[in-house]
Amino acid sequence: MIERDLENLDVPALDLVFMRLPGGPLVDSGVPLEESMEYLAKLQADGVIKHIGLRSASAEQIERAKAIIPVDAAQNACFVGGGQTMDVIHLCTAEKIPFFAYFPLGMGTLTQKKLIWNHWLPLIEHRRLKLRSLGCLHCLL
Repeated sequence: MIERDLENLDVPALDLVFMRLPGGPLVDSGVPLEESMEYLAKLQADGVIKHIGLRSASAEQIERAKAIIPVDAAQNACFVGGGQTMDVIHLCTAEKIPFFAYFPLGMGTLTQKKLIWNHWLPLIEHRRLKLRSLGCLHCLL
């Protein structure tokens, strides 16, 4: 797959490669995390990839990966009302690892009328809502 990416992008090396860990719809391949990280470390030593990131990783998995090679980035689902990624965010902050959030609206759960109208919007004081805040809210919705 990496060779295909290099060819398609017509570049000698990939700047950042995220390894997506099992979970959700992704079936576990059975390959231990440490073995995968050792392979990525070899590709990095060969100059094929420059930086390594982990996607959908727990704090414990990031620590295990860091025992083999530096982890340059993490990417997890992170959205308003969901606290399951906070341990990863705290670790990334402490270790100065860039964190990339995806699904900021909770994979659609925040856009359901029930949640938006019954929970979030009443928290906003409509009388004092400035145009700038409305624009930010509009971008989120």
